[in-house]
Amino acid sequence: RLLRELGRHGEAAAALQVAARRYGELARMRGDDAALVETLVRLRIEHARALTSTGRASAARAALESLDADLQDGFPSLGDERGRLRAVAGTARGVVLKELDLLPEAREVLTRSTVELDARLAERPDDVELVVDAAGAWTELALLLSTRFSDPVVDPETLPAMRRAVAAAEHLAALQPDEVRNHVNLSVARANLGGALRRMGALDDAMECYVESQRQLEPLVRDFPSTLAYKQELATALNQQGLLLDARVAAAADPEERAAAMRAAEDTYARTIALLEELARAAGDEFVYAHRLAVARYNLAALVWAIHGDVDRHLELARGALEAAEQARATAPENRDVARSLLDARWMIVNALIGRGDAAAAAEHAERLPEPFPDHWNGYTRATIAYGRCADLARGATGLTDEERARRVEAYAERACELARMAIDRGVPEPERIGELSDLAPLHGTAAFAALLAEVEARRADSRAR
Repeated sequence: RLLRELGRHGEAAAALQVAARRYGELARMRGDDAALVETLVRLRIEHARALTSTGRASAARAALESLDADLQDGFPSLGDERGRLRAVAGTARGVVLKELDLLPEAREVLTRSTVELDARLAERPDDVELVVDAAGAWTELALLLSTRFSDPVVDPETLPAMRRAVAAAEHLAALQPDEVRNHVNLSVARANLGGALRRMGALDDAMECYVESQRQLEPLVRDFPSTLAYKQELATALNQQGLLLDARVAAAADPEERAAAMRAAEDTYARTIALLEELARAAGDEFVYAHRLAVARYNLAALVWAIHGDVDRHLELARGALEAAEQARATAPENRDVARSLLDARWMIVNALIGRGDAAAAAEHAERLPEPFPDHWNGYTRATIAYGRCADLARGATGLTDEERARRVEAYAERACELARMAIDRGVPEPERIGELSDLAPLHGTAAFAALLAEVEARRADSRAR
């Protein structure tokens, strides 16, 4: 547990596994000791959570399924507490399912956990461990609703879930005012609520949440410099503030207000990145820090382009985001959030290189856009668009004969159409509208695109005939 607080999740997972094994040996000798058996169950849950934190979601899922089977058929000494512990395990399982992108199943599992734990909390409102369990379940459900089911519209159940998580964290902090971790959890709950409010457009209310979260975390970071978890949460709160300031930039009508929001956002992202770089250096094998660093660099890269139009710095930050995402991917190959960050960072680089007129380098990166999600159409679609833009650059290339220029345009168009076919094979929506898409306008007039349109129309006619 100390290792986990220090942000060393891999070592924590190994220690928890040893602890669970030893408690298992004790439980086989003293199976009538309910407290010992409950400790064993909670250690197995903590071990699964630590596995999830290190990017081993499949292993965590298997561990939790094994535990659930044991909770159904064994541990008779637990009595009525069996249902509660299954709900706690369900919270951990919901997080794993979210990591594996099994979203409806994750929502169902987390909802069951909140219902079960709230029912028990109604009977024992001052049971500290029960408050911890309920707060955890509500937090994970709220995060799932906020980050996965709400794009681009916030799920209507998100805000009540967020407020319920904050209320549980406030109650816990009141019950144990001297427990530092309770105040950290409260600051995290408030920052999460701020994220939901920001996405709903309640920017002032969201900023109030972020500022309060930051106010609680900064002294903890100062007083406990070795506890990486506190720095991680502060970095998260700052990154959220940056996103909010981005939203204020977009909403500002007054040029001075817009410029002030831009400067504040840039400063906030820079501070976020500095914290995350420190975390990544301190725990290089922990994917979560590298992933969050990738996200923060990506956010700042987008802002730098919007504020300054500085393509060189924009590209440098985008490459930094890609480097951090690749580092996270190497440690957590199953994590889909990491995969999305990898795709987004590379896509940003592709567009920056095209903006600089470097079609060859852009095409090299475009080839790798499908890698994070090889079975989904999105990466192939982006690569198709990228090659179309490369074809457009080739049309304006200087120092070439007309024949060389035409040959280069057609080569880019041919590769774009090959990638478009891969996207169609993977179920891209409405492929029959491909000729109308403005993003593919640079391909118009090429032989390769004309052939692709003919193929799509032939497929459509064949489908109608059947």
